[in-house]
Amino acid sequence: MTRTPPRALSIAGSDPSGGAGLQADVAVFTRLGAHPMAVPTALTVQNSVGVAEVMPLPAAFVTRQLAHLLADMPPAATKTGMLGTDEVVAALADLLDGRPLPNLVIDPIRHASSGAELLTGPGHRLLAERLLPHAALITPNRDEAALLWGQPVTNGADAARCAQALRESGARAVLITGGHLPDKNHVVDTLADAEGITTWRHPRHMGAVPHGTGCALTAAITAHLAHGLPLRESIRRALGYVGRAIRAAHAPGRGRPYLGDGREFPQE
Repeated sequence: MTRTPPRALSIAGSDPSGGAGLQADVAVFTRLGAHPMAVPTALTVQNSVGVAEVMPLPAAFVTRQLAHLLADMPPAATKTGMLGTDEVVAALADLLDGRPLPNLVIDPIRHASSGAELLTGPGHRLLAERLLPHAALITPNRDEAALLWGQPVTNGADAARCAQALRESGARAVLITGGHLPDKNHVVDTLADAEGITTWRHPRHMGAVPHGTGCALTAAITAHLAHGLPLRESIRRALGYVGRAIRAAHAPGRGRPYLGDGREFPQE
């Protein structure tokens, strides 16, 4: 029998087009050598143009899926994406109160890139109060970070202050992704952790931003954590993966491009 790869779990919505959500997470986990596991929180009607409809799954069904997996196949690292409803957020928090998950990465998604709402305002507040303290890392974009912080995030200095404030509110580490900040030429991602503030600066992609970049980033971080890498090294490698995936983007439909394979060959 060959060596069993580390298990990585995604708790997120389904994207039948394959560009984001569970389907994208499973692809990234597999490419980066982790055994993929996936618990859906919602089904969606969407394609490359956008999200037409969201059907959340019952919270009790979501947590039964999780409990069944944890009894047999506990993950080395887990990420959450679209949670969909206040009830799912609360049920997941209840489960984590009794069974913490190692290396939990929370992407506090509120809206799809097309603008569709994926979590209500009350659900986002509940996420901040009850899920963030369980997280090894949270990965808000500018708008999500501002919502959690209660103040606008308009530049890199704001991002650093916000990341530190969110860390002090309960999360062990905060990575504010910089794609939504108004620097025309660069993307600056800002991390606050126990070692302080760290930033990664890279050239901005000039063109349509591919669908699913946030999902791919958190999935890549999760996969590297599952392999036992430290958080900062996991983030560094994940940022490199996403940069390469953006450069390899393709257009499977009439809407936005989709990410390609971000691996280096040979794989780093």
